[in-house]
Amino acid sequence: MALTKIFLILLLSLLGFYSETVKSQNCNCAPNLCCSQFGYCGTTADYCGSTCQSGPCRVGGPPTGAGLVGSIVTQNFFNNIINQAGNGCAGKRFYTRDSFINATNTFPSFANTVTRREIATMFAHFTYETGNFCYIEEINGASRVMCDQNNRQYPCAPGKSYHGRGPLLLSWNFNYGACGQSLGLDLLRQPELVSSNPVVAFRAALWFWMKSVRPVLNQGFGATVRAVSGFDCDGRNLANGVTVVRQMITAAKAAVREGPCQRSSETSGGGGNSGGGGDAVSLEGTVTPEFFNSILNQARGDCAGKGFYSHNAFMAAANSYQSFGASISKREIAAFFAHVTHETEFMCYIEEIDGPAKAENYCEKDNTDFPCAQGKAYYGRGPIQLSWNYNYGLCGRDLNENLLASPEKVAQDPVLAFKTAFWFWTTNVRGKFNQGFGATIRAINGMECSGRDPATVAKRIEYYRDYCVFLIYLFSFYSQTAKSQFCGCSPILCCSQSGYCGITDQHCGSGCKSGPCRQSRDPVDKIVTQQFFNGIIDTRNGCAGKGFYTRDSFLQAANTTFDFTSSVTMLEIASMFAHFTHETERFCFVEEVNGTSLDYCDENNSLYPCAPGKSYHGRGPFQLSWNYNYGTCGQSLGLDLLRQPELVSSNSTVAFQTGLWFWINSVRPVLNQGFGATIRAINAMECNGGNLGAVNARVRYYTDYCTQLGVDPGFNLRC
Repeated sequence: MALTKIFLILLLSLLGFYSETVKSQNCNCAPNLCCSQFGYCGTTADYCGSTCQSGPCRVGGPPTGAGLVGSIVTQNFFNNIINQAGNGCAGKRFYTRDSFINATNTFPSFANTVTRREIATMFAHFTYETGNFCYIEEINGASRVMCDQNNRQYPCAPGKSYHGRGPLLLSWNFNYGACGQSLGLDLLRQPELVSSNPVVAFRAALWFWMKSVRPVLNQGFGATVRAVSGFDCDGRNLANGVTVVRQMITAAKAAVREGPCQRSSETSGGGGNSGGGGDAVSLEGTVTPEFFNSILNQARGDCAGKGFYSHNAFMAAANSYQSFGASISKREIAAFFAHVTHETEFMCYIEEIDGPAKAENYCEKDNTDFPCAQGKAYYGRGPIQLSWNYNYGLCGRDLNENLLASPEKVAQDPVLAFKTAFWFWTTNVRGKFNQGFGATIRAINGMECSGRDPATVAKRIEYYRDYCVFLIYLFSFYSQTAKSQFCGCSPILCCSQSGYCGITDQHCGSGCKSGPCRQSRDPVDKIVTQQFFNGIIDTRNGCAGKGFYTRDSFLQAANTTFDFTSSVTMLEIASMFAHFTHETERFCFVEEVNGTSLDYCDENNSLYPCAPGKSYHGRGPFQLSWNYNYGTCGQSLGLDLLRQPELVSSNSTVAFQTGLWFWINSVRPVLNQGFGATIRAINAMECNGGNLGAVNARVRYYTDYCTQLGVDPGFNLRC
């Protein structure tokens, strides 16, 4: 089954993934590969280590540094990417595997710790950014100077352009400056080094990777897309996002490996609870209706199974037979559905084809414990095609069903059908899973193994790889915005009527099942009550804000700005007002203390030049400051705040409008990352120990308001 079919049904037309098979030929490996103790060919310590049978075996420990990287990024792997570039591509004569390996030698923290999954992720982005290593520089890049004139730490050199160059298209003067400083190169004055020296090009990419991408690797592939190019996220460029995922599927050939019907000691290819996809997961949160139906929908329209098998039946069986879902991993789920897919042809068949004609073949007459009942047939039925009288007898005994007398019930009751599959899996297959997928094939149908039916074995492996790639690599990519967990969402997200997690109207509006749901189109006045607002206003005398900030002015701003009221949640209000409270000291200050004595005019900003005699110090609930912020905000609000910045401190509705403008543009995009991310968005200088007292104060306000509003504050409260 090609991935294209599955993910088209999942609304994303992803390309097929055909992982390189790891040859298992009992030590008949290629000369450059080691043969492991189990007959697999490869280059890692599992193959070339102490139990290596033949090939370039290593007596010592596993490789590190360039040796480790080189064992993953083989010449064949690199060539498979670059050979897809056209012959006229400048990159084909520029990028080489050797230059990449040489670059990694200068990043030992990368070279000594890199994993196959990280390489797959990195090369997915390399492939996308450069068009299979075709481009060295950004197309039409020379016409885009990419000079941030406001950056005084890394000022642009005269006549130099900082457009995208190299495998990750390093761009902007501040990145060239910081990167060059780290590498010991003057890339501000010589940015062209990145496009003239391939080792420097890869070093620049590795610098960006270690600084911006590796820190978010554990959040899933989607987080790396956001780190490399946030503009592709949140639906703004879905085509680009999907293209990058396609590249990762191709690159994932370095991560998912399985051989037929034999043991595999390779962690990434084995089962159990180790390696990628090995951690225990929620069965309900992983086997979503979308995933289940992506398989079922490939069955022919006239298939009996399409009206029999269902996600509801699967979950009902799992809830009844709970040992199946206990401590299950994504890899095991992938393996289970790979076999179900093969045994039933995408859940088309309920019973074995021509089963009644084979009835005599499935009665072991010598079995006195579970004798065949007269007139009953024990051919294959259900998702894993339960067969033979002794299996019907044992399974029926454990499920408290007399399946010897009524084997047909497996083909009549879909919940029972899945329970028989779970029984067979936990009894006969799960114990072999830590030996690799091949061992599960042998447990289900050993007659296919040892070269007797290689085509069938290959199909099972292909299904397994497909499901592994989706559940392990792509599941987290889509979960950033559309995680289907049937109300197992994070406390800060709503669960929609379809079981998706998010914060938009589709999630938190009509039909919302759990989380900070909104029950009306304009809930702000129901959340921000007069009592709630008054509880924040400082009772001290002498506060200018007491006569300035009002609940009515906030509601007026909310109802006229950015369609805020139709999408806000209680949790967002708690977060927003926590920051309002901290920035203004409980709505005491309208303007920054001693603000008029401070210079917030960036004279280099020609787009929003400072007006004579005007001050752009902090004003309003978020202390709007700097001329470029006043200019951008005013442009959005239809106000000339460059010439009239005092409007923010003289008109309370305008003050709240500027606060909402800042919130919508800078804070709301990170709401789903937790309250700590909103602190970083507002004042990153407080984070990482910069001002622990300020962070703690914000968190105290936030948790207090969450308590008042009756919502869970969620995770990641600090930064």
